[in-house]
Amino acid sequence: MSFDIEFRHLSYFVAVAEEGSFTKAATRLHVSQPNLTKQMKQLEGTLSAPLLLREVAGIRLTPAGLAFLPLATRLLQMRDDAARTASAVHLGRQSAFRLGYSSFNSRGLLKEAVDAYRELRPNTEVEQINEGSAALARMVIDGKLDAALVTLPVGGNQLLKQRICSERYLVCLRDDDPHAQAAKLSQRCVSAHLRVFVSRTQNPLFSKAIERKLAAAGIQVNPTHFVSTPNEMQFQVLAGNGWGLVHESLKLDEGLVRRPVEGLSLRVSTAFISPKNQEHPLFALLAFRIAASCGNAPPELKKLQTEASQTKTL
Repeated sequence: MSFDIEFRHLSYFVAVAEEGSFTKAATRLHVSQPNLTKQMKQLEGTLSAPLLLREVAGIRLTPAGLAFLPLATRLLQMRDDAARTASAVHLGRQSAFRLGYSSFNSRGLLKEAVDAYRELRPNTEVEQINEGSAALARMVIDGKLDAALVTLPVGGNQLLKQRICSERYLVCLRDDDPHAQAAKLSQRCVSAHLRVFVSRTQNPLFSKAIERKLAAAGIQVNPTHFVSTPNEMQFQVLAGNGWGLVHESLKLDEGLVRRPVEGLSLRVSTAFISPKNQEHPLFALLAFRIAASCGNAPPELKKLQTEASQTKTL
């Protein structure tokens, strides 16, 4: 099914919806009210669905109108973005995409993010910046990064946080450790041997959340070695300085294994963050693409897939 919808129809509809009045929308668009009304009737006729209800108090959106509004807004944003990109490329002014990532995030997710962006924006440079999740969140808020892949939770009400995937957080120990023979580790053993931790400066909120979960399970946390990368974590464990905690997807060095803890489920979530006040349709598409790549897309991103399909139909 195809629809004969032009960008002016979308612009007019969004203006009426936002203003709540044909008169105000016509003034904003610098068009006559009769022409605006005619365009809205054409749009509703094309969609075979009423979008607006004319009431004494003003304009109210129908259920179809409420569903159509975010998609119409996104299409207009994508139109403007496409025009800006083409102009920037022609003038040689296209800026690089500044993407931050934490060392503890999956390299597969980072590669998917970079590849997806280059597909959506060909010939665009992608600057990759490695920092701790807390620092990355601050850099996005301060405008030093366009977006970042971080470990949740991170602070910042100014951020749009789209959860990408969740995986188990397991104990890492040497394969020659006698306890490595067990399928699961007892809480008592974990209390006695868990000594290598991610530096709390990497992501204070995450560290506190993990320590609270361990404490609630009766596991006393007494770290003696703090690390800032997965490689450091594995080096300390191999050196015999205690057990650590690692993502399930992390490729372990030879001589190491990972095990869950009896009666305790630890999970770690990765999110794609960007400035909330600069919501960009391209970032929403990137978030879904990255989530889909790990085969673990969370429920809140499934709505995006539906909207993307509807957008394509339009």
